[in-house]
Amino acid sequence: MKLNVDRMTATPTEVCFEATADWWAGRCPASADDGVEILEPFAFVLSVSTMGEDLLIEGSMSGAIRVACSRCVERYRQPLREDLR
Repeated sequence: MKLNVDRMTATPTEVCFEATADWWAGRCPASADDGVEILEPFAFVLSVSTMGEDLLIEGSMSGAIRVACSRCVERYRQPLREDLR
């Protein structure tokens, strides 16, 4: 995802982006080797605005991965949700 920073203003702009497993694989090739499987695309919902010369990005990210327990090695689904600022 790319933002045209020159077009951002003090008025917040909503930006939505979905990062699929293929998108991650192209940017983090090592992640395929560490046993992490993306079950749900990562959805980003962001509000972008300027604060003087700075850029303020707020929002949230959600998705789900499958990973292995470090003790029993059983694989399980791990939902992810994080607020960003």
